[in-house]
Amino acid sequence: MRKLKRLIWILKFYKFNICGAFGFIRLNYFSKNIRRFGGAYFYPSSNSKIILSSTAIIELHGSFFLGFGNLEKHDKRPFLLMDDYSRICVNRKLEIVGTSNVQIQKEACLCVDDFCIGDDSEINCEYQLRLIGKVSAGKNVTMKDSLKEHKPVIVEDDVNIGSDVLITPGTYIQSAVSVPDNTTVSELITPSKFGQG
Repeated sequence: MRKLKRLIWILKFYKFNICGAFGFIRLNYFSKNIRRFGGAYFYPSSNSKIILSSTAIIELHGSFFLGFGNLEKHDKRPFLLMDDYSRICVNRKLEIVGTSNVQIQKEACLCVDDFCIGDDSEINCEYQLRLIGKVSAGKNVTMKDSLKEHKPVIVEDDVNIGSDVLITPGTYIQSAVSVPDNTTVSELITPSKFGQG
């Protein structure tokens, strides 16, 4: 009875889209790439493109939402690409909205506590991206670190990132920063740089 209720809930969540519900079940219950803890789930939208290496790991202590939002106006699809031995760790919640793309390169790690990024954004992790605490980002945001230069990107708690922002390798954004729209950020960003969030 409990399994039937769960199945009905999944179907309702995906608005009775069989492909979406099947993708949810396949990834959360049968994929060796997904490790779930404490009732966390991976919720890919029905039109998401997901390519996971057999050695990639998504570790969920909180839920991961990929590709939900207004997709009608877009021709492109949200996608998640994870290379060999790459890792995503979600502690509370990860929400990748709309047609945003996530690429985790070989042996790289994306670790988030509570992060939401807007539509048409891109996360390209070659080395290490760490989002500590609650972080939100607008649409058309690009975040990129660098393996070659050993430059991670670290964002602390209570940070608001505007739209059309480029976050470059080696960026460290301290707590309570509000990054304005149409900005390129690099190196250490303190609350006094743009003002508090």
